Amino acid sequence: MDKTATNAFYVIEVDHETKLPKGITLTVLTGRKGDTIVKGGRIVGGDHVAFHFEYTISNYEKVEAPEIPAAARKLLASR
Repeated sequence: MDKTATNAFYVIEVDHETKLPKGITLTVLTGRKGDTIVKGGRIVGGDHVAFHFEYTISNYEKVEAPEIPAAARKLLASR
């Protein structure tokens, strides 16, 4: 892998009603040293590989408070 021939692009999808993100798409391109054609810092040809990651964000519910054991509460209170 050639870190000088690596590009990453992302797209964040936002719900127009809630204004919260719904998903993220990430694309990473990387090349092999000497085998990848790079122009202006971007991969334009030659040997390279692309990784595509898609994340869906779907849960914005309120998080419940964790149950803290009595011994831990005493320790936290003493600090």
